[in-house]
Amino acid sequence: MSVAAFGDLPDSRRYTRVSTRLRTQRMLAQVSDERTVAIPDEIGRRLGIEPGDRLDWTLVEGSDTVLVRRVIDRGALARRLCGLGQNLAPDRDLAAELDTVREREDQERLGSLGA
Repeated sequence: MSVAAFGDLPDSRRYTRVSTRLRTQRMLAQVSDERTVAIPDEIGRRLGIEPGDRLDWTLVEGSDTVLVRRVIDRGALARRLCGLGQNLAPDRDLAAELDTVREREDQERLGSLGA
């Protein structure tokens, strides 16, 4: 089974379109008895994957390919960016609004996948 890491793509609709333009680099990983996989160091560094991060695994129908992408912790991202837009809308909590919108998008995506 081949595994392709595509970083932080916005949604699954872009996988096909984006993957045709990406340069690929193959790296092997071995599956343990518990079916766990160690992420190759270079991929982990390039994508900023750290212990506790979540990965989204998508099986490509009709092939033996799995797409793997790092799921962004939207709350942490919103907190990190919190101060950037405060002067544009001082009466609104833009970080909380962004987190709510992104959470709704994640739920819609999960619903479309039948999860």
